[in-house]
Amino acid sequence: MTKIPKYDPTSLKQRAEGRIRQLPVRLKVTQFRFHGARILEVGCGNGECTDAAIRMLDADAYGIDIVPRWSSGPYAALGEAGRLFELDISDAAARNLLPFDFVHSYTVFEHIVNPRAALENIFHLLNPGGRAFLSFNLYLGASASHLRGYLPEMPWIHLTHSDQEVRKIMLERHGKDRGICWVNHFTDEDYKRSCNEIGFNTLGIGYIRIAIEDKYYEQHKDKLGKYSKKDLSKNFMNMLLERPLRV
Repeated sequence: MTKIPKYDPTSLKQRAEGRIRQLPVRLKVTQFRFHGARILEVGCGNGECTDAAIRMLDADAYGIDIVPRWSSGPYAALGEAGRLFELDISDAAARNLLPFDFVHSYTVFEHIVNPRAALENIFHLLNPGGRAFLSFNLYLGASASHLRGYLPEMPWIHLTHSDQEVRKIMLERHGKDRGICWVNHFTDEDYKRSCNEIGFNTLGIGYIRIAIEDKYYEQHKDKLGKYSKKDLSKNFMNMLLERPLRV
């Protein structure tokens, strides 16, 4: 069962430290490379990963997000210090940031209206040889509704039910007026093609899969039948990208 994420200070710190601990592995570089390196998190939330990167990696870390949640959270001081920016990575203004050695992002790209523009801006912001690790939901995956923690027995609910129907279910079961989370329709092939056209070296592609059961697929075949089981199984996509030394 997928757990509902917690955002209390202890949970934020633990989740951030887990991600930063894995960052050298995900970027396929040794930990000493982060000492003094400029790092950007796209979709930094409360700023917890920025704080952890400074503490754990001795990095020159920053974060951007379209909603400044840090302003009233436990990492407000990072915003006051100019390390957290209220900014959309797909906006042209993002190119005015300083160049970065590394970029990382978690469960954010699926919410970007123009992911192609976001990828172009990340390419522009990376120093030659710089790397980016991106992990995000795919629209056809079981978790794209962002409601699996509440409705674990109803995966792919964003494909089988309307937003109105989902809101009714959420009100009845959890007392929450919450519908399907908006997720862009970029496919894994769209991401691959865009990265290739932009000029990235794609160093790694991986998927976190949730296989759809035959019984569930047949039960909802009127809605799910137009998609392949293979595509429906691709829940998360992870990409390791590099800006070439020479463009």
